[in-house]
Amino acid sequence: MDQPRPPSDNEKQLYYHGLPSRPILVARSDSLTNPWNLVEQNGWVRRKCLAAVGTNHLIVGLWNDHNGPGSLTDDIVAALTRYNLDWNAIDILRVGYLQDNEADFPVTMFVSARKDCTTWRTAFEAATECHRVLGEHGIFDVNCEIKEASTQQMVSPSATPTSRPTSVTNLPDPTVSVFKINNTKWTWPYLEFGYDLTDGLGVPIATREVPERQGTKGIYLRVKHSKNESAMFALTCRHVCFCPDDVDDWLPENEWQQTTKRLVVQPGEPHQRKRTQDLEYHIAQISKRIVGLEKSAPSHTERQKDEYPTYQKSLATLLDIQTHFSSLENLDDRVFGEVAYSRNYSLGSHGELQDWCLIRLHQAAHQQPLDQLSNRVMLGSSSTLSRLFPFEETVRENGVLSLSSSVVSAAEIMTTVPALLVGKYGSGSQATVGVFNQVKSVRRHLAKSGECFQSKEFCVISANASVDVQACFSVEGDSGSVVFDVDGRVVGIITAGITRTKILEGSDDYDLDRAVDVTYVYPMEYILEDLKSCGLEAEVV
Repeated sequence: MDQPRPPSDNEKQLYYHGLPSRPILVARSDSLTNPWNLVEQNGWVRRKCLAAVGTNHLIVGLWNDHNGPGSLTDDIVAALTRYNLDWNAIDILRVGYLQDNEADFPVTMFVSARKDCTTWRTAFEAATECHRVLGEHGIFDVNCEIKEASTQQMVSPSATPTSRPTSVTNLPDPTVSVFKINNTKWTWPYLEFGYDLTDGLGVPIATREVPERQGTKGIYLRVKHSKNESAMFALTCRHVCFCPDDVDDWLPENEWQQTTKRLVVQPGEPHQRKRTQDLEYHIAQISKRIVGLEKSAPSHTERQKDEYPTYQKSLATLLDIQTHFSSLENLDDRVFGEVAYSRNYSLGSHGELQDWCLIRLHQAAHQQPLDQLSNRVMLGSSSTLSRLFPFEETVRENGVLSLSSSVVSAAEIMTTVPALLVGKYGSGSQATVGVFNQVKSVRRHLAKSGECFQSKEFCVISANASVDVQACFSVEGDSGSVVFDVDGRVVGIITAGITRTKILEGSDDYDLDRAVDVTYVYPMEYILEDLKSCGLEAEVV
């Protein structure tokens, strides 16, 4: 009988070739029965991609609907625990080669584990044990693969914030810094440069104390709080605005105890720098083109005569946007709101990790009256996005999508066939398209007490693989981004994802350590339920 062998260096590095982060293979349960061979096409290594499981596989009901002792989920977690594997997530997906039929991709259990947390032998035995447990539950066509990967919150950068909130005696005077998204001067494509300063969704935000740590403004909610008064709030993730060691609840019943303010700015420092540099470059290029046209004016062709006023208009618009960015160099001038409510991390009634934060908006910082804000998100004119994610012309206008106040239920997310197609616009990766997997993922968390607990997560993978093999649904900076379906209905917000463990200190490893293979989304239905349990009646505007 053949003895199991560790994967070769080639197998470790190329087994997941094609996935955005190209994680490193550690061990797989079928290495004896299905030896790895390098598959090439026209001299190139064939690329793999992920696909949704669907609703017909036996594992869907057993994994999603049953918990506790004797359940498949509990038995798999127990198996990994027996081998002391330092794992952080379990995702169940289809995986296969690009251009093959996704329905024929084998369903695979992926276990993401910390780099160098175990030996190959132990990992192989753990994967084999998981395969055996699957068989005990009547599932014989799913193998287990263990890979080096880690979960991370989708803030940018992923450094840990350590500073504290601002004393109420040090509040800056608010200034208008958030402009109407339908400002007629900033139409597409110029809107792309000035979008970070608008009241559109998906813009970069950060706390005033940690302006380098960026997340995304998710969606506007109308919230009735403890005084039975209704007000407008912006939703994002708790981890965008709070330090990991900050365990306080900011809820209606203890609102009176808050003697400090967590001020929130738009944009954060990374985007303020980036947009400033982008504007300087494009203004210089357009100015150079205008000078060239002026010098050659006597010999202009009809096309050049038409170009001249177009370039002049472009320059005037970009200079206007640049002026606004320059006026916001001081962080205090970018404050648009403050943290109002947030529950400390805990498991919700559906087993999900509660990770939300409501930002009370400052009217003085907004050009638009707060009660007239609407949920609009920039999509741009990307041909890829338009092809994969078509909208009715009445819904999409000038590169901007108006979202509906309707919410997609968690049940619909998990039962839609084919998989629910969704989009998002975030400050990290802008507009992307993905599909929901019909099998929930499991994340492992380490509490400050040293105890571990698990949460159930809704999983999204990129829908762009056939067009852009390196496409990710999210990257760092996208935490809090609202996810929506093709009808503009709200689905949830992005919280975390699975990415490659950083392996080259001092280097971004060709951005492989930023690439995200799997994104986790917190369903809006669950968020609204949890807000209600905290005494906050909320609705999508």
